[in-house]
Amino acid sequence: MGGGWCAVQWKKVKGYVQVGALAPSGANDVIVAPIVTTDIVNLRKGPGTNWPSLAVIPSGTQVDVAYCSQGWLYGWCKVRYEGQTGFVNGLILQRQNAPYGTTFY
Repeated sequence: MGGGWCAVQWKKVKGYVQVGALAPSGANDVIVAPIVTTDIVNLRKGPGTNWPSLAVIPSGTQVDVAYCSQGWLYGWCKVRYEGQTGFVNGLILQRQNAPYGTTFY
C-alpha cells in the first residue's frame, strides 16, 4: 500500500492520488496532507545557502510549495510563507500526518 494509488472524488470529479499524499481526516475520510517544515529553516531569496534569508520558518509550519528543482520535495523548493515567496531545502519538508513517504512521478 505504501506506493499505491487511491481512487478519490472531489465534488463530481474522480481521479487518483498517490497514497503517500493522503492523511486521515475522520472515520472514512482522507485529505491531501499539507506540506510542513520538519525543522527551523531559512526562507531564502534564491535557491541556495548563498542567498540572503528573508525569514525564519519555525518547525511544523505549513507552507505552499510551487515546485522543487529536482522533483517533488527534492532540491530547492519555491514556497510561500506568510505572504513571502522564497526557497527552502526540500529535505526540510514533508507531508503532515501522511502515513507513508511520498514519491510523485
